[in-house]
Amino acid sequence: MLRTLPAVRENAATVWAERGPDPAPYPHEKHLGSWCGLCPGNNRSAGRNQSSPTNQGNQWLRAALTESAGGVARRKEGHLREKFWRIAARGEPKRSRPIAVVAIAHDLLKLAYFVLQRGTP
Repeated sequence: MLRTLPAVRENAATVWAERGPDPAPYPHEKHLGSWCGLCPGNNRSAGRNQSSPTNQGNQWLRAALTESAGGVARRKEGHLREKFWRIAARGEPKRSRPIAVVAIAHDLLKLAYFVLQRGTP
């Protein structure tokens, strides 16, 4: 079922092996994102957003999902591709593209969580 996700076909086995088939250890997708190390940073002060790094998590799952996020950016169509380029166009390319990769990897992880939880593609 994970092979139905966009650009995860090649990394579905890695996602399955690292995450496991049972979604029960993670109450919801935010816990899984934190365990993987793909949670977006949240550092706000005085109404301004400051940059903050993501936490360290499962390096193998994170690597597989960021690779798949790069594949999403190269697709011809899709809502995740559009989201990637919308985020990547916000600032200078050297800083905004890695942010876009992590954001799309986080979305792919959430999609994988719901696919395995519901048992439907």
